[in-house]
Amino acid sequence: MDPLAARRGGQRATGAAIRRALPDLKALGHRDYRLLWSGQLVMNALMPLQFVTGLLWLQAAAPEHLRLLLAGLLGATRGGAMLLMGLVGGALADRLDRRHLLITTQTVALTANALIALLLLSGGLGGISLAAFLLLSFVAGGAMAVDMPTRQALVTELVPREHLANAIALDAVAMQVSLPASLVASGLLIDGLGFGGAYACGLVGHVAVLLALTRLRPHAVRRPVAGQTSFLRSVRDGIAFVRRTPTVLWVLVLLVVVMALGFPPVASMGPVWVTRVLGLSPAQFGWFAATWGLGALAASLIMTTVGHFPRKGWLVGLGAIGFAACVVGWGHSRSVPLSAVLNFSLGALLSVTQIAARALVQRIVPHTMQGRVMSLFMLNMAVAQLMTAPVGALAQVLTFELVVPVLGWISLGLAVGIVLMRADIRRAGTAGAVL
Repeated sequence: MDPLAARRGGQRATGAAIRRALPDLKALGHRDYRLLWSGQLVMNALMPLQFVTGLLWLQAAAPEHLRLLLAGLLGATRGGAMLLMGLVGGALADRLDRRHLLITTQTVALTANALIALLLLSGGLGGISLAAFLLLSFVAGGAMAVDMPTRQALVTELVPREHLANAIALDAVAMQVSLPASLVASGLLIDGLGFGGAYACGLVGHVAVLLALTRLRPHAVRRPVAGQTSFLRSVRDGIAFVRRTPTVLWVLVLLVVVMALGFPPVASMGPVWVTRVLGLSPAQFGWFAATWGLGALAASLIMTTVGHFPRKGWLVGLGAIGFAACVVGWGHSRSVPLSAVLNFSLGALLSVTQIAARALVQRIVPHTMQGRVMSLFMLNMAVAQLMTAPVGALAQVLTFELVVPVLGWISLGLAVGIVLMRADIRRAGTAGAVL
């Protein structure tokens, strides 16, 4: 063989291997999706500031005997808003101009969060300030509950079908790429600017999204056809579609079970666990929490390269089981290094599960049902947030150290049982589908 030809062949093979290993960015070749993605990148980099700051403010300002209860109440407030407004938001996304709807939700969220920042700047925690904080958190959470399914439905309009799985994975990358730095910055900003100043920094994210939305070309966004059905009938149609589609139904059930039992102790109340049980300061918590973001980012980048992988059902099932197993480990660990490894794994496995589930479902659901069905998938996060209240109450009575591992074992048992019993999940995506 010609040595020169052999060397060139080896170089081509090496180049092909490198290209396969790099993240696939083809969905970013579409201008309007790129604009939407860029705004989302900035917003997701700054939103953790608001979540962490609000929770740690409650922990710092509340009496010791109420701290876990109030942390749970805050999560339940957000979850209630997501549950109440999620279904409504999905129906709106299938009936109204999605771009205009997103501009409205971002404006409402910006206003509510600006008022929360002023509240945190004004002073300590009292009855009136607590009620105002929870009410504004409910409004902001409700706005984002409408925003999320609308944004997910809009993506299907901005990229062709063959690039949809890649766009979904890139959405996850936008959520995770700045998360490690954001979580580190949250502790440092709280120390440097106080709770109100740190919370106010998150407002820039809403402004970035609004600027991106105003630059979308109107002709790139198809206006959904409302049809002749009533609003309530539209919601019922979305629920009926999920009930008669076993793959969608059981993927949703699996996500709800794992998130309801596993997410509250490790994420919603994660800052409380890390500061109370592991004994880290707010600044140290930021560095520790970055491990979740690094795991989620790594998994999201990997998922951009496996959009062709057909066995998405197995990814969903194994990801959910792995996440629940890590919750068990989290509940038993008192070692900061081991807990950091588990936190990395939790972020990675949850990202794999959520990305695979969304890619699987959005290939099944017709365009006219996207908003309603994706709003039902928000139920897993809504239920997870609502469960924060009973988890906080149980932890206040029985101790955090007892409640968390018990929840982990229950979620692991249920996840394994659902995946083993439901072939709908295991077979999903294997019938020649290119997801």
